[in-house]
Amino acid sequence: MHVRTLRPHRFLPALAVALSPILPAGEVQAQDAASDLPEARTLVDRHLDALGGRDAVLARMGGSMTGRFEMPAVGLAGTLSSASRYPDHRVIHIEIPGVGEILSGYDGEVLWSMDPFSGPRILEGSERVRDLEQSSRGALVRDPEAVESLETVALAEVEGQACHQVRVVWPSGAESMDCYSVDTGFLLGTVSSTESPMGVMEVETIYQEYREVGGVTMATRTLQRMMGQEQILVFESYDPTPPSDDRFILPPAVQALTGGAR
Repeated sequence: MHVRTLRPHRFLPALAVALSPILPAGEVQAQDAASDLPEARTLVDRHLDALGGRDAVLARMGGSMTGRFEMPAVGLAGTLSSASRYPDHRVIHIEIPGVGEILSGYDGEVLWSMDPFSGPRILEGSERVRDLEQSSRGALVRDPEAVESLETVALAEVEGQACHQVRVVWPSGAESMDCYSVDTGFLLGTVSSTESPMGVMEVETIYQEYREVGGVTMATRTLQRMMGQEQILVFESYDPTPPSDDRFILPPAVQALTGGAR
């Protein structure tokens, strides 16, 4: 999703531990680096051009999306909605029959999550730093002020598709790997780490089925893999209208953790 960086893996650790299916884990497979790899900035810019251009990508950093959430291996499926508003407001809501509601968001001050397994949480410390630095406006387009460095390191494969692997070093010192399609230029996958109450975990995100939705080109199907689990997010509609303030109001249980209503 390139309307706003969506970080649904915020709730993946809880589901992974609670459901515990044994699934084959996919991985981004790197090969030996070629002698003449493209510059990392060239690869990022080609991806942005494929989406409509850097300015167009930054101009559409808000709006609302709907879709569905699936864990086929355990027969789970639910609805997904997200809303974001420039510069930093966002909320994600997933509802799964038999499991409940899974939510996360940021109102410009409080970064939070809530699910049936962990309850309401306010994210602080390095967990907060990693989340915010990788979901900023500049991070979306890998601007120099948002990342410490970009380096093309190898020719690799994601789901059988050739891609150029780019190491991203973030201001916190955290690292992630992006892989850009040799054929189309689109970002095919990212491997990063996320902090959770269960510690630091590696997350693989695969971006698929790029197409236009509501006038915006985006990956409409995202696979996320963590701890042997595979979860699928499918985006079906996009409305660029800026969401109203009430979409970002903290849930009462989260408000209680802040010491008062917001």
